[in-house]
Amino acid sequence: MVINREYALRTVYEFWDDDLCFCLCGAPGETLKIFKELLNLIFRRYDHDDEFNYDDFKAGICNLFQCKTNEMSMEIYYMMAYLLNTIDVLEHGSSIGGSWLTSNGKILRACLNLLNDDDLDNFDLYYEESKQN
Repeated sequence: MVINREYALRTVYEFWDDDLCFCLCGAPGETLKIFKELLNLIFRRYDHDDEFNYDDFKAGICNLFQCKTNEMSMEIYYMMAYLLNTIDVLEHGSSIGGSWLTSNGKILRACLNLLNDDDLDNFDLYYEESKQN
């Protein structure tokens, strides 16, 4: 499957609007960047990099959520994992902490990775344009 920018924007829009049912209040671009980094960490830990161990994963999560302790950041991760499991981005497996990307999650990750920071920062413009069409 070839993913172009338009497909990526549409897929991220559907994730935001249809799956999450999120509005545009706050900082949608920054929130999408967190989702992007989170999916990349999960991919690296469970699908890609055998040398990226659980301690590396926890450190990455702590850095992502800018928490003072790994325990606090893992609680935020679990909340995100619960949410992403309910919309078929992650597969729960035997423990929420070991959730991995579903095929939908891999597509969403690829779409987020295709989009640059400007695309994500201006996501609200695409979102509003899509709502009018």
